[in-house]
Amino acid sequence: MNQSMTRTLAFVATALVSTALAFTSNQLTKPAKLADGDEYGKDFNPDFTDAGKATSMRVVSFDAATAASKMFTVQNAGGWKIPSYHNYPADGKDQLAKAAASVIGLKRGSLATRRKTDHERFGVIDPLDEENPATKGRGTRITISEKETALADFIVGNKVEGEDEKRYVRKIGEDKVYRVSSRFDVSTKFSDWAETDLLKVSGFDIVRLRGSRPKINDADEYEGEDVAELTKDKPSDPWKLAGLDEVAEELKSDDINTMVTTLDDLRLVGVRPRPAFDGRPILNADLKVELPKELLSNPQVRSEVVKVLRADLGEKGFRVGQDEDGQTQIVSREGELTAGTKDGVVYKLTFGSVFSGTEQEIETGATEEAKTDDKKNSASKESADDQKKSRYLIVRVNFDESLLGNPPVEPTKPTPPPGVEAPADPIEDGDKKAPAEKNEDAPKKDDTEKKDSADSDKSKASEDKPADSTKKSDDPTGAKGDDTVATEKPADKKEEQKDAPKAEDKKPAAKTKDDGDKGDTEKKDEKKDDAAADKPKADPVDAKKEESKPDEPKKDLKAEYFEALKRFDAEKGRFTAETAAHAAKIESGKQKVKELNDRFADWYYVISNDSFDKLRLSRAVLIKPKEKPADKDKTEAEKKDGDLPDEKPDADKKPDAEKKEAEKAKNEPAKEEKAKAEKGEKPVDKK
Repeated sequence: MNQSMTRTLAFVATALVSTALAFTSNQLTKPAKLADGDEYGKDFNPDFTDAGKATSMRVVSFDAATAASKMFTVQNAGGWKIPSYHNYPADGKDQLAKAAASVIGLKRGSLATRRKTDHERFGVIDPLDEENPATKGRGTRITISEKETALADFIVGNKVEGEDEKRYVRKIGEDKVYRVSSRFDVSTKFSDWAETDLLKVSGFDIVRLRGSRPKINDADEYEGEDVAELTKDKPSDPWKLAGLDEVAEELKSDDINTMVTTLDDLRLVGVRPRPAFDGRPILNADLKVELPKELLSNPQVRSEVVKVLRADLGEKGFRVGQDEDGQTQIVSREGELTAGTKDGVVYKLTFGSVFSGTEQEIETGATEEAKTDDKKNSASKESADDQKKSRYLIVRVNFDESLLGNPPVEPTKPTPPPGVEAPADPIEDGDKKAPAEKNEDAPKKDDTEKKDSADSDKSKASEDKPADSTKKSDDPTGAKGDDTVATEKPADKKEEQKDAPKAEDKKPAAKTKDDGDKGDTEKKDEKKDDAAADKPKADPVDAKKEESKPDEPKKDLKAEYFEALKRFDAEKGRFTAETAAHAAKIESGKQKVKELNDRFADWYYVISNDSFDKLRLSRAVLIKPKEKPADKDKTEAEKKDGDLPDEKPDADKKPDAEKKEAEKAKNEPAKEEKAKAEKGEKPVDKK
């Protein structure tokens, strides 16, 4: 083998060795394949696909200032409640659905680390991890469960640098941390989960406001109360204040409107449970002590319960008292406000004492841990901005039917006039009554026929008898069909009396007795006809007047009666509908009162002190002196011209000067005459 071949083989061998060494070195220094390398883009919670399955959610955060965890929970246990807020009722279903929707489909992004030592740097330490002493780097743990099974359980940490829409996320039970793109719609604020519209009342519906404040002397004795009451008949009417001197005083409309608006939008900022025994409040909605009978019968137990109740009320600025009727009531030095609505619902707000605290202390009260740990308590109160003034409140509701307005008044059925039958009432007694049964004065059909035949016989006989002998007391006074009888008889009489002497014609009353007890209207008609026949030689002027005078229309009593019946039927229909509507309003109002009292009975509420200040109803803050007209005019003039001029312009003085000159000229002749008379000269005769 020549030298060149040997050299070539050496180069090849060296290359092979170098390649082998490089491959070996690459394999030895290559990082191990990650076990989760194929998990990028996969769901964090593959089993959580239906938000409707969630029955509870827990959110735990960490407060570095107090070195304590803050837990917020909501769950469906016989209704949605907030266990972390004394099991207060929550509008949790919708909020939980929103939170769950932001968690469903949460994807794993790029891996940030798989080492536990990096958890503090990424802010994903479990806030409930008591073994880890670190106070920094703790994240927010979100747990959504279906009963006892966790559907999602993970920790949200810091934001990814330079990517605000990404967060570091770690699943419970894993050390790996991922970069995740998500906007977590999860709130731990009490106001986001509870119904904060405390009264659920519309300001427009409020028609009565009554504010009262007790007068307490230095000996802590009750000496009556200061009262101010505002009312209006309808929601659209202006407010009226009882006892207002309308001549000298007027209402501050803006302050009243502010008060009504505050009631409309009264916000709940915190809750406290009232004292309870065996899970039930001791004091019910009617302010009665509710305990099992076996405990109430024990004087010692009852005394102890009342003692606990008084102490709890006293801490919040309330006391148990009695009204004038001896009924138990809650009283406070801060007074109360009563608001009545057009629906009959009356809200009674009793104000308690004021207190200051952080947001958590206002919402749920100071925890036992905060009370005993002075260091934590002082740390939580270092910032004055965290301290807010709030006030305790007790709310009760009752129903006042008078606020609904006057109940409907039943219309009066018209009475038929004489001679007119009332129509049968098909509803009365479930049967249709015959007209003759309803109108006792109307003759029966058989009697009418008999009397008609008798009348025809009597009319023949009356031709040969004197006029006075024709009066019969048993003649009908107005049976059905009287209109026909009344028009025929006077006509017959006129035919008989055409040739009668004038002296007899002048006595129509005596000649009409054969008509019995006919109405005054028929007699007047006869008199007019007879009078017209008796005066053929009347004065032409009087005759002309008689002709020009229009005839008075006859009243059709029957038509008027049936027209009144139509109106009555319409009014009766309206009355029936209005009565049903009024009864429905009463039922609806009572039902609403029950629902509200069930909601209010277990709780002391907390409202902002600013709201309390706007609800102070007293005469001092509601009225102001009424401006006098002169003052008002001056104010308007000052606004326009800056000030009123001291003197009137010359144009205003000119008419007065001319008036004086005219009076002077008028008096000159009288003065000349007087002077001549004094000298003895005769006055000049101007004629």
